[in-house]
Amino acid sequence: MEELQTLSLVKKDRETGALSIHRLIQTHFQEFLGEPGREEAHRRASKLVFLAFPERAPHLHEHWERCSIYVPHILALRDAFKQEKQRNVEFSACREFCEVATTCER
Repeated sequence: MEELQTLSLVKKDRETGALSIHRLIQTHFQEFLGEPGREEAHRRASKLVFLAFPERAPHLHEHWERCSIYVPHILALRDAFKQEKQRNVEFSACREFCEVATTCER
């Protein structure tokens, strides 16, 4: 991990501990996974974000501070879904992704 950070391929936020991975590494990893692996990774990431996102409530604005942490991840999942759907029309989204993406759009 230290070597990747030294090369600026991975950055770690000191406050939150969140990792940011260089696009070059992301692209190579996606190719390494292949189509089935990317679909499984998307499903797992979607479930993690779904579980972490505040409960779907009619007054989501009351939880905006917490929601705002997850919005970039939801948008990245949305973009990944669109990209995969262009590559493979049979790529499907799991229920958790659909729910959290819909909730986030409101």
